[in-house]
Amino acid sequence: MKTFLNILPPERKENLRLSKLYRDLIRQEVGLLFLVIFLGSLLSGVWFLLSLEERSVLNRVSEREQQDKSYADILFYEKEFSQVQAKIPMAEKLLKQQKNLIWVYHAIESNSPGGVMFSSISIEEGKLKIVGHSDNRENLLVFQESLQKIECFTDVKLPLSQIAQKESIDFEMEISIQPKCF
Repeated sequence: MKTFLNILPPERKENLRLSKLYRDLIRQEVGLLFLVIFLGSLLSGVWFLLSLEERSVLNRVSEREQQDKSYADILFYEKEFSQVQAKIPMAEKLLKQQKNLIWVYHAIESNSPGGVMFSSISIEEGKLKIVGHSDNRENLLVFQESLQKIECFTDVKLPLSQIAQKESIDFEMEISIQPKCF
């Protein structure tokens, strides 16, 4: 059996007990401090990763918005393109008509005497309508006769009321164009 002798005075025992308690307390505080540092660094790492992910998501969202805008632009231009393509046959038809009727304007111009001016020339359904002004009746009759001599023009009509005037005549002339000349 072992016997222990307690030869330390009670104050000294109390100081040793307190010093051991302080050492244990300091160890626990140091351990707690390391735990707080570890958790703080862990939280800051998570925060950093989340901020990187947030930037990545924002970049993807902005890229998606740009793609959506680009896609909307593409759809808009495709719609415009299809509308223009739908108008092309009509424009080609009009161009064919214009090319075939240029000779009419040339014939009117080359056969008009001085003193005859035109305010409107229109062609509808094989009829040529000329609206204009003549200084005198002779110029208007010369113009009518010169148009009657052209092979493609038939039935040159000038109302008698307009021929009755001698000077400053506003006229409307209607001319049939033969179908072969189109």
